[in-house]
Amino acid sequence: MQTTTTTRALASKRISDAILKFRQLEIGSHSGGLTAILLLLALLLGSIERVAAAQSEQEVGVAAAATTQAVGIPPVSAKRVLNPGVKILLDEQVKTDDSGRLQILFLDGTALTLGADSDLVIDQYFYDPNTNKGDMSVNLTKGLFRVIGGKISKNQEIKFNTPTSKITIRGGMMDLDVRPDKVSAIVKFGQGSMTSNGILQKIQPGFTGTVEKGKAPTTQRSKPTDLAKLADQLEVPVASEEDETAPSNTTTETNTDETSTKADSAAEGEATEAPQGEDSEPVPVSPDKDSDREAESGAADGESPKESTDPGSQKEKQRADKQKQGAKKDKAKQAVKKANKKKTEKKKAAAKKKTAKKKAAAKK
Repeated sequence: MQTTTTTRALASKRISDAILKFRQLEIGSHSGGLTAILLLLALLLGSIERVAAAQSEQEVGVAAAATTQAVGIPPVSAKRVLNPGVKILLDEQVKTDDSGRLQILFLDGTALTLGADSDLVIDQYFYDPNTNKGDMSVNLTKGLFRVIGGKISKNQEIKFNTPTSKITIRGGMMDLDVRPDKVSAIVKFGQGSMTSNGILQKIQPGFTGTVEKGKAPTTQRSKPTDLAKLADQLEVPVASEEDETAPSNTTTETNTDETSTKADSAAEGEATEAPQGEDSEPVPVSPDKDSDREAESGAADGESPKESTDPGSQKEKQRADKQKQGAKKDKAKQAVKKANKKKTEKKKAAAKKKTAKKKAAAKK
């Protein structure tokens, strides 16, 4: 509502300026008067079109969580800071600063996280809640990204256009490292693909696809060290305890954390479900099936099938799982700690209120 009002105010100012210019024109002849009228009409129509465009900007999701600064540049409306709760629009450019993090929750439940110094444009998005079908395409310019597929990805691939390749993911979870001359895609669940120079390379769970500018894409088994590094860089941290003690910010921060947690839980739930529908294809999402897929993919890429059962590879996978479980436990501990803190604060407030009542009664 505020964006629409601002746009209308700007349009009104342009119209006033146009009228002023029109009055200042010296109409010396019939042709001169006609030219001035046409100029005024063009300015008025341009302003009206911009107002209509601002009103028709399509919402595709919402900023679920953010740290430091993330900004959005809609196609018509003014640039704004993407604080939690701000709507994300179609064709909007979204950017984070050198230390920023942003999580976007789309209407179908797809969660897209941006790391520091990242830049994207939401090129295409359509979702029908009645059929749970739609289409989604995002242009990634640079940065780190994590996508957890929602309802659209069960029936249709989510597409990402990068400087070197076209990447897709269906029914799963993927981390992306996008640079001007090199792109890496780590598939954790679901089915992924990478296309460059007319060559399509499928990416199975547990593998990383890489493509350099002007070269064909390749795949290799994901390294636990790379997984842990990306997980740390893509995590949207919770607010510090010192910030939580400020009464004016308590409600806002609590809502932000709850929104982020709900977005993660909902999106991960979508990623682990198998796609449904007549046109759907089975998507491997369970750990057991993922292991079989990794073995098959290794054989297809020229690797020995024994590599998937190698003790070293199993240890690396177990280590990555432990790190993930540790992160979840830490998050749960923080949630419990916050809940206990709220209870303590409520008890203190109740005690103060009771003491105040006793003092008032004693004075009477």
